[in-house]
Amino acid sequence: MSQVFRSQFRHVLFFLIFLMNCLKKPISRPSYYSAGMLASFSAFIPVQILAIIFILIPETISAQSAAPTLYDIATEAPSEVSASGTDWESLGTDGLSSEYNEFSSRYEDFSSTQSGFSSRYEDFSSEMNNFSSGADLSLNSGSESLSGQGLRAQPEHRNSFFQSISLDESLTTSGGGSDELGVVHVGVSAMFAAPCPGNHGSFLFSPTFALDHFYDMPDTLKKLDMADSLYRVGLNVTWLNDINDFWRVMLFVTPGVATDFETSSSDMFRLPGGGVAVWTPSPQWQFSFGLLYTAMEEWSVIPLAGATWQPNENWKFDFSFPKPKISRKADSPISALGPLWIYVAGEYSGGTWAIELAEREELATYRELRLMFGIERAKPQIGELNFQFEIGLAFCRKLEFDDSPLTYRPDVGLVERLQIKF
Repeated sequence: MSQVFRSQFRHVLFFLIFLMNCLKKPISRPSYYSAGMLASFSAFIPVQILAIIFILIPETISAQSAAPTLYDIATEAPSEVSASGTDWESLGTDGLSSEYNEFSSRYEDFSSTQSGFSSRYEDFSSEMNNFSSGADLSLNSGSESLSGQGLRAQPEHRNSFFQSISLDESLTTSGGGSDELGVVHVGVSAMFAAPCPGNHGSFLFSPTFALDHFYDMPDTLKKLDMADSLYRVGLNVTWLNDINDFWRVMLFVTPGVATDFETSSSDMFRLPGGGVAVWTPSPQWQFSFGLLYTAMEEWSVIPLAGATWQPNENWKFDFSFPKPKISRKADSPISALGPLWIYVAGEYSGGTWAIELAEREELATYRELRLMFGIERAKPQIGELNFQFEIGLAFCRKLEFDDSPLTYRPDVGLVERLQIKF
């Protein structure tokens, strides 16, 4: 029996039941009217029950057998579905299958749109990160691997008056020969910072102490009673000001004494100083222009000039006098140290001291050029221990005196240097 026929038959049957109830004659006596109506209606109760059973039970059975429930579909064995191919038409669910297919199509379109939106959001987030990190986006096409501000980045510093303390140690071997001269250097310094009044830069104050010990020297100097330990004590004062994003100016002076503490000569007071202007036109390039007064008898004034090029985050080329340097970033074998700079550098080192030689006042000047290979931490965090270790060669070595014809030229020596900073 089709669903349409059952529906029409149900309507007709209920109409006949209603009509028969309406056509029955009531009993004349009112006292029995209610009882007669009840009896008359009761006579048709079996017929009505049978009609309801006839209509509703087949309706329910047919509806349940017409299509499986979602539970039946979900719990159907996969093997049976794949084997039989589940004929949706035989299950009477053409409409459901059509709606499901349409829903699946719309969901796929939505997923595709969502994926495209996510991709665009990631691109937008990447651009925003580059912008917020201070990168010059107009230069990224030429240096995709250089992130952040590059050479424009501000140096890390503490938000306090105390900034750092450092220990510096180096050893230069004697080199042999008649003019052998071995030098051990130990230095310690601290740095403090304070803002300049009027918001015009900052002041840096760095008290320093250094000991240079000649553990091996020519016999002639020993006979002249030259002290084998020389000292330097001073206070470095630096004014640093960022004029704008491209220019930085630095002026510095280091009043102090350099002596063997066995003479009272006024020549022990030294006043080295200088100034430099730094121009950084891009995160990849930096140029410096300045002069340094060394307060030494030889090479008393030297230029502070050169250029620095950092094409990416892994290479840095510093062609600045008096310390040129080429650096390459590498991973550290100790993960806690982070990345390291491995570099080769040149350096000018030396000093002038007021000493007592053969019971008279004298100025002694020692200098050497160095070619060094070293490593240092690339990105130490504030408060972490930083270090710099170097080994190399010392050449063009010379020790001379102001009022004496004595001059010594030691042979090439090996150099080891360690600097620890906190």
